[in-house]
Amino acid sequence: MVYEILPDGCLNGVGSDTHTNTKNKIFNEVARKKKENNKKTIEGDYTTSYMNLQAVFITADLKISPNKGQYEFSWVEAGKEKYRGVGWKTRENQITVYYEYL
Repeated sequence: MVYEILPDGCLNGVGSDTHTNTKNKIFNEVARKKKENNKKTIEGDYTTSYMNLQAVFITADLKISPNKGQYEFSWVEAGKEKYRGVGWKTRENQITVYYEYL
């Protein structure tokens, strides 16, 4: 997943996954910061949304935490952690994330 860090603190991501039969499809994910008080850092809590292969709109909570020069990502859907990943800033307004389905 590659996220563009937008000026309002939101993240706009595009990517694919390895746990479903996506047939090389690219997906979009939008993450909005729950608290808008610090738009200059990406760490924090977000509400995120995306559409799955069945065209069902999914919302989740996303937590981004700094850890030794990189960022830890955790996606929680319906009270259960569903994905976990690690990300690195690859440009000033971009972060690239590797994640796994749990």
